[in-house]
Amino acid sequence: MAKAADAIIVAFSVGVPRAVRASASQNHVLIHTSNIIYRVIDDVRDRVISLLPCSYETKVTGEATMLQIFDIQIKGSSKRIAGCRVTNGILQRSSPIRVLRGEAMVYEGSIDALRLLKKEVTEVRKGAECGVSLQDFDNLQEGDIIQMIQKVEVPGEL
Repeated sequence: MAKAADAIIVAFSVGVPRAVRASASQNHVLIHTSNIIYRVIDDVRDRVISLLPCSYETKVTGEATMLQIFDIQIKGSSKRIAGCRVTNGILQRSSPIRVLRGEAMVYEGSIDALRLLKKEVTEVRKGAECGVSLQDFDNLQEGDIIQMIQKVEVPGEL
């Protein structure tokens, strides 16, 4: 019956006969035994929590303020570059970002290019100034804020 329900057998303060262990092993059913009730309770709680759906939080790992916007001609097309100062954390080229204008989010995506003194870099730390171009977004304005974001998985709670 435990195999059909994909269940785990919990045994508290009792022995498990060898024949039962063999049958459970053959059917790939886990038997958890303990003589300490708190371990049993903790194990059952952890297993129930693992079955609950996870939620995701957005964590800001870095921020930069757009100080000036430059229009640059590259291969016959115009590209907008934001001159930025990193105000918190680290800007990383590989991390997802969002652009805030006032309180409203105007863009969520990724960085196309990140430059520090005409040199392509992968990250820029707090206090440094850099050039940023965004992938598929040219509606940049002075005062916009670029936030590096990270989605963090939060386990379910009972």
